[in-house]
Amino acid sequence: MRLIQSLNHGGHAVKIYRDAEFNEYRVRVYPNGQLHAAADYFTDDKADAIDSAPVMLRQLVKSSGAHLKTYADYVAHTSGEMRREPAILPNGREVHVIKYGFHIDRGVVLAFQGDDDAMPWVTWEFYRGDLASTSDGHYFKTLEKAREDFVKRANDLLEDDYGAMRPMVIQR
Repeated sequence: MRLIQSLNHGGHAVKIYRDAEFNEYRVRVYPNGQLHAAADYFTDDKADAIDSAPVMLRQLVKSSGAHLKTYADYVAHTSGEMRREPAILPNGREVHVIKYGFHIDRGVVLAFQGDDDAMPWVTWEFYRGDLASTSDGHYFKTLEKAREDFVKRANDLLEDDYGAMRPMVIQR
């Protein structure tokens, strides 16, 4: 198997491998650096493997009682997770970072409004992948506070993504 990607937080890791023999991708969980093979996830879709790994790491960290300091701790190196494009939103604000949802139809963006603005930093939610649909703005004087809010909103988004992946159970 060939390692495609590794996401790490503290002593925990989730790694994506390509298994050419079985023509599949395997997402493997390493709590405290030790392989937990029973939690392996198999898929023939690379995008699915890449999308699933951050969710699996979030659950691993959460179940261990640890707390993520920043969302970027485990997604900074994942393709498609955090993007720096486009540079300008449809409303003219400068994009700092964007988090797109995986399984739900919304995302979060951190943007810069300009030095002349009393609250130059803002986080917005957007819907249906449409950056013109930004709403529910949170405004900040400092990038540090805006990043904290972005991390919280991105983690909330990830929680919602994970919930959207769970099968629905109908009780009778």
